[in-house]
Amino acid sequence: FGYAFMAMNEYDPKSKKQPHPVFSDSRVRRALAMSVDRVAMLHNVFGKDGHLSHGPFPATVNFADTTLRVPPYDTTAAKALLDSAGWRVGPNGVRVKNARPLRVTRLGPTISLFRRRYWVLMQAQFKQVGVQVDVEPGDNQLVGGRSQSGDFDAVLLTFNTDPSPAGVRQNWGTVGIASGMNFLRYSNRVVAAELDSATL
Repeated sequence: FGYAFMAMNEYDPKSKKQPHPVFSDSRVRRALAMSVDRVAMLHNVFGKDGHLSHGPFPATVNFADTTLRVPPYDTTAAKALLDSAGWRVGPNGVRVKNARPLRVTRLGPTISLFRRRYWVLMQAQFKQVGVQVDVEPGDNQLVGGRSQSGDFDAVLLTFNTDPSPAGVRQNWGTVGIASGMNFLRYSNRVVAAELDSATL
């Protein structure tokens, strides 16, 4: 029941409470999600052995909504979203807003060959829509510690989850923020209410 994902921090790593200057905008997060060709990357890295995930829990559990779909691969729509968010292409191809380049750092462990290959592929695909992503490698201890403390822009992680509703609630529900299990501090009242009712 494990999966890999790139997490985008909605909070400024320096203050931990202020919105992230890039990723607090859902249009930017969606644009990045639409700028990567998941199928091509999957086949490039894993051949026929990998499977695309559709959410933070396996599609085989009885409460999974298998009608959910990830954002489509659409660089034209991704560019339009970035334009609408005020990020315009600069002379060097990197987008700029209020004199700030659209440049972020992605943290990732060096121990995984698969994730290192994903770094290269994703970096190239983000560049095509005007986003510069610098890769900051580190060992598992460094990546884990900084992820838990919120000291990152984006991070590429793998996660072995408890597939029960209670496990999903701890990792992705508002209740998991205080315990540190929901280290991304994702909070949505509708999602929290559904997870709370599923675990009663």
